Amino acid sequence: MASWYPDIEMEETGGGRGGGGGNTGGGGGGGARGCIRVRQYTGTSYRDSGEIKFCISEYKNDAFQMMLLMKSNQMLTDVKLEVGREIFHGHKIVLAAASPYFKAMFTGGLRECEMDTVKLQGVCPTVLAHLLCFMYTGEIVINEMLVCQLLPAATMLQMNHVIEACCTFLEQQLEAGNTIGIASFAQQHGCMDLYRKANAFIEQHFSEVSLEEEFLQLSTCQLLNLIQRDELNVPDEKDVYNAVLKWVMHDEDSRQPKMEHILQAVR
Repeated sequence: MASWYPDIEMEETGGGRGGGGGNTGGGGGGGARGCIRVRQYTGTSYRDSGEIKFCISEYKNDAFQMMLLMKSNQMLTDVKLEVGREIFHGHKIVLAAASPYFKAMFTGGLRECEMDTVKLQGVCPTVLAHLLCFMYTGEIVINEMLVCQLLPAATMLQMNHVIEACCTFLEQQLEAGNTIGIASFAQQHGCMDLYRKANAFIEQHFSEVSLEEEFLQLSTCQLLNLIQRDELNVPDEKDVYNAVLKWVMHDEDSRQPKMEHILQAVR
């Protein structure tokens, strides 16, 4: 059969046809595999069977771009998500593939399986728009304003990739003024790796953290839990004592009676 491949480049694997690296002569080529590249196509050639397996590198991206376009134009969409007064159109198969929450909803025999419109609680329209975009593109933009709503919604929808992205974002934002809040937020939503990293930051930078507003808002139990940790990094135990005094003075009327009990935890 005449060759019809344009601009084909063959790369041999397995030591070349003749068994010597780069040698184009000689026999013994049976069973050798090669790589066929035609523009963006990558193929593996099995010469003994006459077959070539092609992998189209852009296929998945192109397919999802088309599905996103179809969603935007409400083409072949089979579900509407109602959030407040807003309606979002989508394809059940895409939502189910991206979210175990939607997979259970659409395949688990629930009444939503047959419904054209599904009402969602616990998520705002702006956040759902970002999550739907991620389902069709694999891309999401996270900022300080969005992450506080995005992480709970992604947790509800069991979208692990978005949860990981949110946790990575928050980890990169850790500083003395927000690390206590991030630790509490992470614990609340079951992000235990982020919770451990935030606590490690608190322990390592206790002197700086104790100067911040978040430290003054700690409950008595939270304060005791913190100052009793063996991992607390302080040059002098007097720093812990001064931090406790500052915490007490922030709300002296209610905290003064607890001061003696708290100071017993200072080493």
